[in-house]
Amino acid sequence: MHIGDLSKIDLTTSNFPKIIRDSRLFVDKSLFIEHFLRNTQDVQIIARPRRLGKSMNMMMLYCFLTDGEDCRPLFENLAIRQSPVWEKAHGSPAFLFDFKGLNAREYPMQIQSMANAYCDRYAADPRCPAYLRKLHELYLNNPEKSTTDAILNLMKTAFAVTGKASYVLIDEYDKHPGAGQGISGA
Repeated sequence: MHIGDLSKIDLTTSNFPKIIRDSRLFVDKSLFIEHFLRNTQDVQIIARPRRLGKSMNMMMLYCFLTDGEDCRPLFENLAIRQSPVWEKAHGSPAFLFDFKGLNAREYPMQIQSMANAYCDRYAADPRCPAYLRKLHELYLNNPEKSTTDAILNLMKTAFAVTGKASYVLIDEYDKHPGAGQGISGA
């Protein structure tokens, strides 16, 4: 099944909300979310060859899960809307870490910055314990703190505010030499 205008094929973006809002052609793979949520493993690796929609699926999954912006209207005409897992839409702390724009020298600070940006919302919530708010401030002003600590603090803070475990989605991006240059690398 697909939705959107058949004449609006866009292969340049994996921005799920933009594709849906602009009525661009979208092949409905939303039942991937049901498969993901029914899997009971703590860690899931979603491996596909290059250019087969991993980033789009990660963005779609994030939009479905996040308790931040309510993205449920994006799913109105998709198969997942009729799924038993629909009740989980817009109900969990979810964090998408997209590695596409990271560079080799600064990636730890860039990931820490992403974690801190997500944590801002939960630390500002009145239900956030004072010690976690203080810890968040420490991470904002201290580049010596590790990336792992920043992500752990984010998850602890989100749990303290919501009482729910977080989904941490990582969209890795392989910037190998010759990427996008064809088979020969020329």
